[in-house]
Amino acid sequence: MRQAQKKESIQVHCNQCGGLRWHRILQEHVQAKQPAEAILADVLTVVNIWQIVSCKGCEDVKFRRYSQIEETHFGLNTTTTMPEVYPIPSSRALPGWLSQLPMVMLEGNRLISVLKDTYAAMEIGAYWMTSIGLRTALDLVALDKIGLDKTGANRTFEEKLKALRRANVITYEERRLLSFLIQQGNASAHEAYQPSRDALSTAMTLLENTLYRVYILPREIQKHTPDIPRRLA
Repeated sequence: MRQAQKKESIQVHCNQCGGLRWHRILQEHVQAKQPAEAILADVLTVVNIWQIVSCKGCEDVKFRRYSQIEETHFGLNTTTTMPEVYPIPSSRALPGWLSQLPMVMLEGNRLISVLKDTYAAMEIGAYWMTSIGLRTALDLVALDKIGLDKTGANRTFEEKLKALRRANVITYEERRLLSFLIQQGNASAHEAYQPSRDALSTAMTLLENTLYRVYILPREIQKHTPDIPRRLA
């Protein structure tokens, strides 16, 4: 492995920043091979490139791999394959406030783990797994807010929503909307239902809004309320 030039940089999707960003190439390994077939060995060269890159904005590190096929029979023509990037590029970034959950809920770390796997499943097209993951995330909210005695194995997800409503954790309208997420997850779990990406995006927005309203917003209001000037008598 050789050290890449310090000024060398490329554009790569950054999940942390959201979208294409300039990255420094920290390390690069290049390997050239001729095809095993003798008839192709004289005219084709396959160059495999592995790179470790770092975002210039957030410094998040990624692994990038691609190949170049060089044809020399009729002059030098180079074809570059679509690069593979790990972690897999995500079109929908996890909410920035997600890291605050362990400070406001007992199941915070478990919920973050579930959501990371759920968002990753959506990016690779495993839509039924995404649907089940969103339902599991909501189940952890119920476990955190109303306890194990009210979220036991014998209770349905709809009953857990009712319990959340009775405990004033969610509003009546939120209960009605979250029923969509539950029904979608149930169908995926029991009937291998594959929701559309658009339907899953709607469910994700619904869950994110609920998590923010239940856990993060009260904390933010409490933090900023002292900044409001008191009315003079």
